[in-house]
Amino acid sequence: MHVYILPAILLIIIAVLVFYLLKGNREIQSLKQNNNIAVSDCSALEKQLESYQKKDEATDRFFAIVTHDLRGPIGNTGSILQTMLDNPGIYDEETNIEILTALKDTSKQSLELINTLSQWSRIQRKKTKVHPEPFVVQDLIENVIAKTKEKAVHKNITISPVYNSPNPTLTTDIKLASDILCHLVINAIKYSHPGTEVKIYISEEKGGVQFHVEDNGIGISEANMKKVMNKYDFFHTYGTDNEKGPGLGITIVMEYTEMLQGKFHAESKMEEGSDFFVLLPNIVS
Repeated sequence: MHVYILPAILLIIIAVLVFYLLKGNREIQSLKQNNNIAVSDCSALEKQLESYQKKDEATDRFFAIVTHDLRGPIGNTGSILQTMLDNPGIYDEETNIEILTALKDTSKQSLELINTLSQWSRIQRKKTKVHPEPFVVQDLIENVIAKTKEKAVHKNITISPVYNSPNPTLTTDIKLASDILCHLVINAIKYSHPGTEVKIYISEEKGGVQFHVEDNGIGISEANMKKVMNKYDFFHTYGTDNEKGPGLGITIVMEYTEMLQGKFHAESKMEEGSDFFVLLPNIVS
């Protein structure tokens, strides 16, 4: 079963990315061929063309990152499994368990990549819908901690919520809010040193709630922060435990925050850590 999982995942990713690449090219060519647009509309056309070109370039970069991140694991998996098939019994039971555990972890990481790609894909196709509902913020935070606990435990990192306001409530899309915080916490864990702490500060603000995710990790340089804040850049680097990733997490955070009518900004210092802030307002239907 493991023999087919990673190649199938790679084929799915390639199919999705090729679709968007071709779609973007068609849109650009269509705009270029439209020569009957009034002069007053030229500025709007140029902006639209520039937007499509940025998306097209971003898809190219993302495609390169994803294929790079998957090529190694798929190649190694294929080689190991082929050796086991060609030489039955070459490894003892303990080694076989270690190999299968590693393959399971690789498959899990690849599926996480698929889930992130799916979120990004739905955003690009404008398929993500907002369904606001009232909820207790503590329930949201507990859910986020539960979802990110495995990654935190793996690096012996503590996730600590800090409530600056008692029993805050919020009316917004709880699923999108959860995805936003999960991406921020996972990002903090990725760039934090083992044995440290990631804090989530929760503060009730006028008309909404602010979430502040703080880590004491490796930090981000000023130049790289500009890339992080550019949703077409897909800033991509390895974590403190050599964790990989396509650089989509913060892009999705920015997109979802905008959908929820919120505000997002980040601060960081090299070797001191990073702070990510998301202010989500109450959405009135």
